[in-house]
Amino acid sequence: SLDMYKAGVRNACILEGCGWPLRDDEMVRRTTRYLQKAFPVDPKGRKVPVTVPLLKKVLPFLPGWPDMACMSADDRVFATASIMAVSAYLRGGEFLTSKSSTRPVLKNKDVEVVRTSERHILRIKVPAPKARKFLKYETALCFPLVDDDEFCPYRLRYEYLARVSPELRKPDAPALCRGGKALTRDYMVKRTHALMVKAGISFVDKDGVSMDMQASSWRAGAASSAVMAGIPDRDIMAFGRWSSKAWENYVMSLP
Repeated sequence: SLDMYKAGVRNACILEGCGWPLRDDEMVRRTTRYLQKAFPVDPKGRKVPVTVPLLKKVLPFLPGWPDMACMSADDRVFATASIMAVSAYLRGGEFLTSKSSTRPVLKNKDVEVVRTSERHILRIKVPAPKARKFLKYETALCFPLVDDDEFCPYRLRYEYLARVSPELRKPDAPALCRGGKALTRDYMVKRTHALMVKAGISFVDKDGVSMDMQASSWRAGAASSAVMAGIPDRDIMAFGRWSSKAWENYVMSLP
């Protein structure tokens, strides 16, 4: 939390009209470095990547899959959200909600169907983009993950909407609902973990430490899947809406 407190002191100083006289101050740098050595922290935990191969392993454990008519309401929204999130490289806060979240909820009007020469795809207008807050929305495209209709984002989204109440199909209703409310991060994390346990799948990082499910697991899975598929770096950056090499931090280095 050291950097957070430093930022708070700097912000308060600037708001008081004093500017920031300690910019690049050598004493501050040395003090910070001393404190980091005196009070070391645990290595930052790695996130489980929800990759395309992982989804192909766990989704068949949903009763009735891939026939959405035979699946429960919870399983339909889970499958739809999982495929959409990985296909569009979505951050957790871009398609899920939580108690601490202040982001606007993704709505039906934010998800559009686009007809290409070969197939239907989804175009998601992500509101209040994290890295470009000056924009009203940022566009993310949902292409099929594999040449298999089972994993087609458009099919899943279409069949999901066909089986929800008219109220939940309105433009201002959440794009993904469970029990009449916006789909939550906690549910998606717990459900994915439970299916991984059922499938006998777990991940450890390069240090042999168990990796945890996080809100960014779907975005990490998208980047990792793209690398495994041999997609060029520039295309990964375009699909994931990255303007720098930061996307490499999302890629699983060792399974």
